[in-house]
Amino acid sequence: EGDRVGESVPQVVDCDWEITIVVYDSRRSVVLDQSTKEELVGSPSASGDSITVSWDDWKGADKLYAEIGKSPEVQAALKRIHSGTYYSSDIEKVRLYSKEHGLFIVRDKVTGLLSVELGGFSNATYKSMSVDSSVIGDGFELVATVHTHPRSSPPTHRSDYPYYDNQAAMKNGWAIVIGAEHSYFVSPSQRSEGYIRYDNGGLLGQ
Repeated sequence: EGDRVGESVPQVVDCDWEITIVVYDSRRSVVLDQSTKEELVGSPSASGDSITVSWDDWKGADKLYAEIGKSPEVQAALKRIHSGTYYSSDIEKVRLYSKEHGLFIVRDKVTGLLSVELGGFSNATYKSMSVDSSVIGDGFELVATVHTHPRSSPPTHRSDYPYYDNQAAMKNGWAIVIGAEHSYFVSPSQRSEGYIRYDNGGLLGQ
């Protein structure tokens, strides 16, 4: 849907969850919330690369979001790292003094069930953290690398994008960045700026 070049008229596709995808051209693709008309996907990159978030990636994010919503264990773990970062209602205090928290969402290769791996995250500051995917056991596959952004900002292009990670295992999983009120999903195939944003309520089981 988003690979057409030189398209001058927006294409509007009605989707589940009252979401509309609007594709302006090969350089810009946005997802709008039907009720607020807020933009949920990133803006054009300075380099001019296509930032189209593909239809398959949008469906993949939607599927993962729904699957997490059916796992109380994963939701509880996500809620803990969210609370660890957003420990205060004073957002400025959080911005100045809080640290990133993270975890891996993994899938059991036999049962297919989701669970979490809390190891592998260290040296956290308010804007960075060391991540080691080697802690993931042989019986599991990485589904998503998750971390919080104390400043509640969207994913940082390249540094938060699986495609550019130097760890092979992390290239195959999604990245999920959790902010104060919203979470951002980045597909492993996303090379230029772009993400899909969700409300934290369903993700954290609130």
